[in-house]
Amino acid sequence: MLALTTELIIEDSFSSLEEREVATNVFRAKASIDSRTNNLLATAKDWGQWSDTYEFMQGDSSYIDNNLDVVTMANLQIDMMLFYDISGNLYHAAGVDHHTYEEREISAAFIDHVNKEHLLFSEPSLQKQISGIISTPEGPMMVGTSAITPSPSEETVAGTIVVAKFLDPEFVEEMEEMTQLSINIKEVDDEVSTLAENTAILQGNGRLKIDTINKGTVTGTTIVDDINGIQVLNLQIEMPRDVYQQGQSAMKYVLFAMIIINLRACTLATDGKIRAGASYPSQP
Repeated sequence: MLALTTELIIEDSFSSLEEREVATNVFRAKASIDSRTNNLLATAKDWGQWSDTYEFMQGDSSYIDNNLDVVTMANLQIDMMLFYDISGNLYHAAGVDHHTYEEREISAAFIDHVNKEHLLFSEPSLQKQISGIISTPEGPMMVGTSAITPSPSEETVAGTIVVAKFLDPEFVEEMEEMTQLSINIKEVDDEVSTLAENTAILQGNGRLKIDTINKGTVTGTTIVDDINGIQVLNLQIEMPRDVYQQGQSAMKYVLFAMIIINLRACTLATDGKIRAGASYPSQP
């Protein structure tokens, strides 16, 4: 009975440790997305709160040749910059392939979809700085946006700049290299959209589902929302069950030690009985 109780305690302890490790790694992976969207926001603010960009929105056409060349944009490691006027109409779009240093064609369907993301756009009396994920016909995209003003201290709004990068397999590889995790990102499905009801762990506002694949592998999955709070992506990590294996080893050592102790106790008890019996003389 003691052995069974000990086994359950050890197993439960290491199971909790494994769940915490999975949770930590899932949210590390998500943090790498947040970090990139924050970088895009910082770039949007740098460019949006710049007098040259403000003058561009007033008609300075030299801005394109001076600032939106493929080398400059490729070095920023972004896929595109979109400039919208104060009415939310597209003023200029620039795209780049930062591998080939060639211009990227931006489809009309893509532009039409982004145009509907009204949350991105600043208004005359409302400066917006937004970062996050949006869904597009060409896949999920990370964005950072800022109002276009003459400087950080001036409030006159000429429009909105959107700095964007696709959340593509290349970026996932960057995430894996940075976090040293195996990461899979895909469109949200019905199974994981019910995460809040079947969750193993809740960490802050994070939703996490843990699945044991086998004795050697465990996965953790969470949901990534877009800028509108809509569930759009499943982010899943896969990792070896090192903590579980450590728990199994610890359990074996403890049980082995208990067996040795019990055997020793039985031996001592038997020796004690023999000695006690030998201490009494036989009756005539």
